[in-house]
Amino acid sequence: MQYGTPDGSAKRLSEAISTETTNWKPSIYPLGEIYSCSKHVVVLQTGITSLRDLTVDVFDKAKRTLLNASHLLWVYHLDSPDAQMIVGLTRSLRSEGFGRIATLGLEAKDIEKPTPSILAAMDALWPVDGERSCKELDFRACGSDLVVPRVTNDTVANAFVHKETHEKTISVQPFYQSGRRFKLEIASPGSLDTLYFADDNVGMLGDDEIEIEVKATGLNFKDIVVAMCQLAQPWLGIECSGVISSVGKNVSSFTVGQRVVALPEGAFSTYALSRAASAAPIPENI
Repeated sequence: MQYGTPDGSAKRLSEAISTETTNWKPSIYPLGEIYSCSKHVVVLQTGITSLRDLTVDVFDKAKRTLLNASHLLWVYHLDSPDAQMIVGLTRSLRSEGFGRIATLGLEAKDIEKPTPSILAAMDALWPVDGERSCKELDFRACGSDLVVPRVTNDTVANAFVHKETHEKTISVQPFYQSGRRFKLEIASPGSLDTLYFADDNVGMLGDDEIEIEVKATGLNFKDIVVAMCQLAQPWLGIECSGVISSVGKNVSSFTVGQRVVALPEGAFSTYALSRAASAAPIPENI
């Protein structure tokens, strides 16, 4: 069947079917001009024909074709949003139990020579060699391949939209990044599932302080109390171990590169500042 302005595609398809197989005897009819219950029907939606503005007569023909057909393949153009309305319509009909109504979308480059894609879809839907028919009913032609559209999660686009529509956004990133320092914060005090790492704007190193590149942090009961908003404190973490990355000018008991344990203010971070008096060297045998 042909729905839309005749463009010769129905005739070319009929000739190709007759040439390539003896299992089918094709006939060409306008939409709705044949009872399709016991037949295998291919509907070619040609030109700029749309389901948007149907006359009563055309609507009745389309309804009669779709509801009566037990085996139907509707071919539409992917470059026309209006033409793709048939996809939603056929999915609705299938959900209500109206036969095996399939669709095939053709890209602009395939519209001039649609026959190979249509024959491939027919072979998948209506095999004549004893094979089981394909369970899929939505197809698209992609060059010489017949593909099945699938909804996938576009993480890149989702992240972009989220970032553009929220003042503060959280994303998965490497914990160690050149030139960046992080510290643990909580977005909603009392809600532990809102913990996240933010950029740490470390102040000047005090004369009696050391800076530690944190390798391990101890979780203290006090940290839980602070995170649950039961104790006012602007930082999380009071004990850690790591390697000294810098020392204040009055510090003589420690050197850069030395392993230490310490009690800093804010140990859940990539770097932490601690008073030298609150740190102790880690023995070489540990």
